Amino acid sequence: MHPQLGDIARIHTLDLDPPPAEGACLLLLARADAALPLGLVPRARLVATASAGHLPLRGHEAAVFAFARALARAGWTRDELEMLEVSSPFAGVPLALGAALGIDGARINPDPGSWWFARAGAASSAIALMRLLRIPETSRRRRGALLCTGAAGQATVLWSSEATMIEAGTESIRVEIGDDRIATLTIDVPGRAANTMSSGFKAELCELVPRLRAVRSELAGVVITSAKKTFFAGGDLRTLLAVQPTDALGFFEGLERFKAGLRGLEQLGLPVAVAINGAALGGGWEICLCAHARFCLADDKLLLGLPEASLGLLPGAGGVTRMVRKLGLRKALPLLVEGRTFAPAQALARGPLDGTGPDLPSVMAQARARVLANPDPKVPRDAPGFAIPSLDADLQDVACNGPADLLASGHGLYPARQAVLSAAVEGAVVDVDTALRLESRYLASRPPDRWRRT
Repeated sequence: MHPQLGDIARIHTLDLDPPPAEGACLLLLARADAALPLGLVPRARLVATASAGHLPLRGHEAAVFAFARALARAGWTRDELEMLEVSSPFAGVPLALGAALGIDGARINPDPGSWWFARAGAASSAIALMRLLRIPETSRRRRGALLCTGAAGQATVLWSSEATMIEAGTESIRVEIGDDRIATLTIDVPGRAANTMSSGFKAELCELVPRLRAVRSELAGVVITSAKKTFFAGGDLRTLLAVQPTDALGFFEGLERFKAGLRGLEQLGLPVAVAINGAALGGGWEICLCAHARFCLADDKLLLGLPEASLGLLPGAGGVTRMVRKLGLRKALPLLVEGRTFAPAQALARGPLDGTGPDLPSVMAQARARVLANPDPKVPRDAPGFAIPSLDADLQDVACNGPADLLASGHGLYPARQAVLSAAVEGAVVDVDTALRLESRYLASRPPDRWRRT
């Protein structure tokens, strides 16, 4: 490997390292937040390390003490380990350490152990770490540890799982994977009293969805919630109002990128539920609509919905398309065109909510139960032959009366409401993806700076 690696200053501290071990493995250690922006996906997470010393003639026993310390720092028990790699020059050492640690031999150096490389040098220790990444696919928790023996025992406790690539989360979204294999995504935009649809948050969510998809075989599902008092306050108005007519193309492309991320969440292949712990407005409600099930606090002071039209804007992240397909055109239009918000009890009665609870733990419990009970989620609007309820009758009514009613009530002074009506009606007669694109075109064709007066 030396020619490929270029010039390397090598210092040998163990004179018995065999040539095959020298440079036989390359292991990169880095922080997840530094690796992910470079496109480097973490294979595993180092949870704890420890070292210990002993008398020279009993140096190998130091690894026992180091292992106990590292295990305690990680908060694990030895029964949770599926694999223990012991890096030692002697085959008898792994067996002796296994007996001293109370770990059965089937979990020690199964592949074979790194003692085969004849010396606990740096390269063979890296090889042993890489072996931990090969814990069988059937393992659920995927936890392993490495012991390096010598005069000073060193222990590394490693969680070996591809799912760790998403546990790093992002700056605004924390990710935790529970024992039930449900990934909980907690939205907590830093430096803000409320979560808002900033450009940074949108980029992070779009980055996280492919990572979830990559490890979906290891997950039972996803639950989304918030660390703020409100679930999600909607779009960042300062950003929206800064958009100029000359920015229309870039604005449209940005909308499409974010909506592709939400569409990816909807079509993840895993059940996705939302635990709503506060107001979910605008973009926040649009995130909820992408989930397969929605559960909320039973507090009627809490508001849900898409108020954009009342602010002179258009819901631009799929809210129009999904509300029409969820409720039907006639029932959805007053909520969309007038920007009406609604309480959880109303949402539960009309259909957008699947359940409510008195506190967040009960709401989370409902969300997790729904995920576990529906391992193969279906999105009705994506099913072949799906039809929006009462669409033919609603289209006739809206075509005859909708534009006239809108002009009579607003005297033509509310272009955003006209755009919402057009996006809803036109989107109802095409497939979901085309309807989502129509939304983006209507919003981008009249940038928010032209709606400020309304």
